[in-house]
Amino acid sequence: MISNKSVLHKRIIEVCNYVNSNKVYNPTIVARQLKMASWHMQILKDLGVIYKVDKQYFAMKKIHQSKLDEFISSAKRYRMKNFKSNQPTLFTKTKVKVEPKKVVTIEPKKVTTRKKPTLGIIQRFKVLFTGKI
Repeated sequence: MISNKSVLHKRIIEVCNYVNSNKVYNPTIVARQLKMASWHMQILKDLGVIYKVDKQYFAMKKIHQSKLDEFISSAKRYRMKNFKSNQPTLFTKTKVKVEPKKVVTIEPKKVTTRKKPTLGIIQRFKVLFTGKI
């Protein structure tokens, strides 16, 4: 939410000019074009700044300060309602007791070595020439 009121006023006038200059059939497209949240457009529609005639949207040409104040208050209410932080703050104590984990010892596996068949030099030559042991 933009906190500076003069910037906000210019931004809403920019939205109104964009809606009036183009044939707009969906205000969420305007929000994407101007890099605003789609719920801002919904609030502007609820306040009557953006209105619909047939299937096309139009906007007010002059916006009074009272409309801006209503927009700011309704945007704050929307943010408070929908963007609550569920995470605890950094320095609060938790009420849940955390018990230390028990370390489970793992027994080492018994390693058995396989005995490889050993061949002598003469037996190796027999294998090379005959292919049999």
